[in-house]
Amino acid sequence: MLLKDSARILLQNDRRLTYSNGSGCGNETASDKLMYRKYMIESVLYWAEEYHIDGFRFDLMGLHDITTMNSIRSALDSLYADGSGEKILMYGEPWTGGTTVISDGCSQSKASSLNSRVGMFADSYRDAIKGGTNDATTGFIQGNNDYTSTVVSGVQGKSFSAQAPSQTIAYADAHDNLILWDKMVKSSGSTSWDSTSSTYTGEVKGVMELLLNSQGLPFITAGC
Repeated sequence: MLLKDSARILLQNDRRLTYSNGSGCGNETASDKLMYRKYMIESVLYWAEEYHIDGFRFDLMGLHDITTMNSIRSALDSLYADGSGEKILMYGEPWTGGTTVISDGCSQSKASSLNSRVGMFADSYRDAIKGGTNDATTGFIQGNNDYTSTVVSGVQGKSFSAQAPSQTIAYADAHDNLILWDKMVKSSGSTSWDSTSSTYTGEVKGVMELLLNSQGLPFITAGC
């Protein structure tokens, strides 16, 4: 559902108005508009209070402005008199799905302007661990030492200019592209997806060791 003033519109050279598609899959919302910001804040508070949801992940958080995200964090922190709202997680993807008209979206370069408890996926750490998300390239866990320094930064919670480790989400795979097991298989030049190779299991265990020993918040895909 889009509220009336939530539509993003671009003015083209031929003076025609078209919708902005920063999501890559259609017109994005405009969180910097006061009524849509109110809609987002109140929706999150309702889900937290009514359904006891204890964590919120924001898809393409680069399309949401910093003020709105900080306002949501503040509202959650103040939700309960005992302060337990501060335990509710907030994190998201610090990028967009295309060109957008928003100028202050929650990208990694804006991390210092966000509340330190609004987490961001550390994609450079992800790729350094095991290579690209959908190809046969290799990373540190397969023996590619070109990524050693990036992995060290990831373990330290310093993949980007975060204010604190709590702002970094340490992960190696998610729902997009190859899950970790399939990535290990493909990067070895194989297509034996149902293999029980000790090489692949050892690499997956190595990835888990990195993530669980990293500063920040570890994110692990079920059935990786």
